[in-house]
Amino acid sequence: MNCLYKLVFLSVILISGCGYAPMFEENTLPANKKLLADGFDLYQEHCSSCHGVAADGEGILAPSLPIKPSDLTDLPLFPAGFIEFKIATGSNTQYMPAWDGTLTKEQIQKIGNYLRSIKQ
Repeated sequence: MNCLYKLVFLSVILISGCGYAPMFEENTLPANKKLLADGFDLYQEHCSSCHGVAADGEGILAPSLPIKPSDLTDLPLFPAGFIEFKIATGSNTQYMPAWDGTLTKEQIQKIGNYLRSIKQ
């Protein structure tokens, strides 16, 4: 069922032509060890309190939130730039903040690369 939900979600995004691409085009940062380590550090500093140290959605603040943070270890194959877009703009709920303006585009791309690397 979880797989079906992800497939439907992705299909709706693709069919609707959701216009996120202009803000975050394809991430062009190389996923080398140094930049992945930077992404890990940024993730730990800015994301782990909700999404967990292991990115499993079990952060220290997760029990206090009415919506459980996403398990980022099982991200579906999103279009290029989508992860970065979600980090920059936040979620459609009040609980995932928008990091654009707090983090630079490069920092957001480093976190995106790190999140893609833990799925592999």
